[in-house]
Amino acid sequence: YIDFDRVMSCSLKDLIIKFGPKVMYIYSHMLQEKRIIFSSKQMSTFKIAHFVFACIEMVAPPLAGVLKRVYPFVTLNNLSFLDVKGFIAGTSNQIFEYRKDWYDICCEIDGVKMSFSKQKDDTGYVNPEEEPWFDLDQNFIYRVIKRIKQQTISNEEIQHMFAAYTQT
Repeated sequence: YIDFDRVMSCSLKDLIIKFGPKVMYIYSHMLQEKRIIFSSKQMSTFKIAHFVFACIEMVAPPLAGVLKRVYPFVTLNNLSFLDVKGFIAGTSNQIFEYRKDWYDICCEIDGVKMSFSKQKDDTGYVNPEEEPWFDLDQNFIYRVIKRIKQQTISNEEIQHMFAAYTQT
């Protein structure tokens, strides 16, 4: 079910539990329309797509058009998505992890690690920790994580928190 660029069946909470505070690197890259790949050798294509769609919940709404940049599962047979600015893609093929020229951030789900392409862009930042909003992002996500650990927040409340944070 897709409504206003929202994928209702995906859990932002799962994404945050999996990646912890590093989820804000994904968030930052999405806002800047950077190229994002989610990769897993062990998970099903459905579960990989789940993480791809879950990350949309961080920015949509309030950002329109995000769903047009989403490719839940990609293969080497069709690389046309590489021409889409700010794509968000999922794959089970390790080759994508090694092709740093194909992404700005690669989120390896199995090992919960992130790789950056190390290519400077017009912002001049190579690493999210160098960005001026890094501390704000970390303060925000630690508040969310605390509520997740306390089991006092629903997925919908997390989405509302991200929507409010994105609009500030």
